[in-house]
Amino acid sequence: QSAKSNDVTYGDWVLTVNASPSNIEASGGTANITANLSRTYSNSDGTPGGTEYSNVSLTTNVGTLDSATVSGNNGTTTLRVSANDSTSSRGITVTAKGQGLTKTVSLTQLGVAVNYKYYAVTTDVYQVKAGYW
Repeated sequence: QSAKSNDVTYGDWVLTVNASPSNIEASGGTANITANLSRTYSNSDGTPGGTEYSNVSLTTNVGTLDSATVSGNNGTTTLRVSANDSTSSRGITVTAKGQGLTKTVSLTQLGVAVNYKYYAVTTDVYQVKAGYW
């Protein structure tokens, strides 16, 4: 919510979080997580005053983050994910929190590819005749 302090009017906090890339190979890998938590403010005469930033706390349900807190001014950290041994892909969620706001970004880690090998089996049929010669 907007607030007024010392003749400065503050706008609402805005939180964003992004991941690049949003798909991670089954063998494991990394993604850059970028978060921004900011609000603008105006001077008492109504002229733009600037932008204020706040730190963002990050958590993930899969893998590890190099840093659990980043600067709100497009702070970036790395998500590191180990191999997914399942043939099913799995969802990864990174949650960003700050100034009472929560946002998530979703990533997908691919499953292990299944390689099928096909074998052809043939049989030869032999006839056996019984009788007198």
